[in-house]
Amino acid sequence: MEATKELVKLGLGISILAPWVTQKEIEDGSLVALPLGRGQLRRNWGILHWQGKQLNLAEETFIGLCQSFCNTLRNSGKLD
Repeated sequence: MEATKELVKLGLGISILAPWVTQKEIEDGSLVALPLGRGQLRRNWGILHWQGKQLNLAEETFIGLCQSFCNTLRNSGKLD
């Protein structure tokens, strides 16, 4: 995120970032936020790990929690 913000500050492009990522820069005037309209942006999330690596208990637990949370959101209609 930091690299993206710095490239935008240098005039090398534009980006779509979450408001919390750019709050400080917007407040200090180094970046400007433009509205994207009324439509919601959708994104795909994934969990990546090294192929062939045996996951430890903490990693398996984290993946299970993420899956459970996504299922909860999907069942509540907040996730399509």
